[in-house]
Amino acid sequence: MIDLLKGMKVVEMANFVAGPTAGRVLGEWGAEVIKVEPLTGDGSRGCGLARNILNGDTAAYEAFNACKKSVAIDTRKPEGLALLKEMLKQSDVFITHLRDNAAKKLGLDYDSLKELNPGLICASTSGYGLTGPMAARGGFDAVSYAARCGFTVDTAAKGSLPLLTYFGYGDIPTGTYLAMAIMAAYIRKLRTGEGDQVVSALMHCGMWTANIPIVTAAYGDKYPASLETAFPMNRPYQCKDGEWIAVCGLTWEKNFADLVRVANLPQEYLEKWPDYMSAMRGAKELCPIIAEVFMREDRAYWEKVLDEETDIPFDICQHFSDLQNDRQAWEAGFFCESEQRSGKKVGIVTAPAQFRNAGKAELFSGYVGAESREVLKSLGYTDEQIDEMRANKLIAEGDQWNPDMYNMLKYMSAKK
Repeated sequence: MIDLLKGMKVVEMANFVAGPTAGRVLGEWGAEVIKVEPLTGDGSRGCGLARNILNGDTAAYEAFNACKKSVAIDTRKPEGLALLKEMLKQSDVFITHLRDNAAKKLGLDYDSLKELNPGLICASTSGYGLTGPMAARGGFDAVSYAARCGFTVDTAAKGSLPLLTYFGYGDIPTGTYLAMAIMAAYIRKLRTGEGDQVVSALMHCGMWTANIPIVTAAYGDKYPASLETAFPMNRPYQCKDGEWIAVCGLTWEKNFADLVRVANLPQEYLEKWPDYMSAMRGAKELCPIIAEVFMREDRAYWEKVLDEETDIPFDICQHFSDLQNDRQAWEAGFFCESEQRSGKKVGIVTAPAQFRNAGKAELFSGYVGAESREVLKSLGYTDEQIDEMRANKLIAEGDQWNPDMYNMLKYMSAKK
């Protein structure tokens, strides 16, 4: 296990992807993260994240909820809300997806909670921030992050609009940025004892991710770009077998000379387009020439030639489905294996950093309420009190959870 954040105690009551991603990063890096779920579980356990959840498998859920203890509490009841607040009295961080007004109604806003625990860091996501004309509007990454910040219409090649974003496209980076902000606030808390309110807005995070084109657009940079007007050695090209390969040969004089050599192109091309600026001016003529070169052979041929005979930076354009079998991803430690209920073994991506001395990533997850008793006993409740809470349906434990409720194969069969 990674021990960087050992001693940090986090309570998370957040749905969907952005907030839980922050908890996932903190948990993987050593914090104790307690996920507070409804008795039936966080809705994202089975809302169709993968569009094919089978046999109760939870790989998509684990992607942003591994490394957490699950406590199932009915916080709609006053007694359940009181239990949550007891947990927060003894915690360093509270992660929630609640909007500010909803949090205030429940007494879960920063101003209310700092009276219970002055050192508590209250972290949340929002669509558009806490001020401004759109502050009260809710947000999802497909709109607040992707559409609002230019990705939907400006990152697909011209003529192939719009970009169809996948589930979590902006949520996962937003949650990662939120984790970064939480860790900064935690360092300050260790120094001063004072908590803070930390907010990462989807729109703000989208703007940060698109920082360069947002700035260069002010100088006339045009988006979306056409493949025929892109820098000729910095774009993808299709090969004979229909697969694609991407080159990033920004050192034009050396990289283009390598391509001319291995592709047996005319030497006069080196005189016609001797430098970066001449290549940019000649893009409309050059791109089709290079495109014809790559169409001569299958991608495997070009992968071998570029790797062994040139210094051109390149890589193959993989499909998402290729990554599970990517040897580099596994051997570099970018995946941890998770065995699902169906018996399928799935790679769950580790948080995006590795540490030489702090340990290696290990992932774990369980059923809804799997750690309810453990956590409540750590707060001082007895087994008898916990049994009574369970009988009154204030809490639930892991042995009550039926993962078949998200068995989509079974569900679809019953519908026929």
